[in-house]
Amino acid sequence: MITSKNAQIDEITMSALKQGNDSEKFQTYGFCVAASVIALFIFLINTMTLLRDAFAVLYVLVILLVANSAKLRIIVLTGATCIGLTCISFLIKHFGEPLDGAYLRLAVSITAIGVATMLSMRDRRTRDALSEQVRMLAFTHDTVIVRDAADTIIGWNDGATKLYGWRPVEAIGSKGTALLHGKNISSSAAEELQAAGQWSGEITRRRRDGQWIVLNVRWISRIDSSGNACGVIEFGADLTEQKQATAGGIEEPLIDVLGP
Repeated sequence: MITSKNAQIDEITMSALKQGNDSEKFQTYGFCVAASVIALFIFLINTMTLLRDAFAVLYVLVILLVANSAKLRIIVLTGATCIGLTCISFLIKHFGEPLDGAYLRLAVSITAIGVATMLSMRDRRTRDALSEQVRMLAFTHDTVIVRDAADTIIGWNDGATKLYGWRPVEAIGSKGTALLHGKNISSSAAEELQAAGQWSGEITRRRRDGQWIVLNVRWISRIDSSGNACGVIEFGADLTEQKQATAGGIEEPLIDVLGP
């Protein structure tokens, strides 16, 4: 029965991820189309007006628009295309002219486009790495629960869904204490978490079906951009079966350990 439920949860999760990927692809396509239209507009204005190549630097906006959702190679291609359009526009307007301020403006535009491209590439790599880590956490068999400073659940992975029985849409936004009914937590947990930034130990929680379970958890403080603690990331492993085995497979001693 449990295996069947877990398989159903896995199927739902994979379906949600597929829908998310399709939505992301559609969004990327939309951004790329918009960026292409803007790039063409900049090229025409920059080439056909006498504004001393003032519009070339606006290609930076095209790169930033694409970098919002496109993959790394698309960002590189966009940057190269923008530099190419800048050079073509310059040659159309200034080919054969003596060295003057136009060349300096060309260098400034190319530099700005190049810097924007490199920064966008670095940001894309960082976001891809974080996305992969989030994906790995989502499918780990251990529970991963993220709470803010007010104990509101803001992150709930697939492992937590399987163990506790609540789906992310049901758990996220709830208070951790009210939803999970934590018990037998060390009195020094909060102090140790504040002092060292982490705490580990055994706690007792209640599942959605009312069953009490024992977990070995590790709490890690979440730190905001100012360096202040803003919540907790919890990694947990179910020890209930181990406790049952230690108790000789008899349910009554386990109830004594877990409480009424």
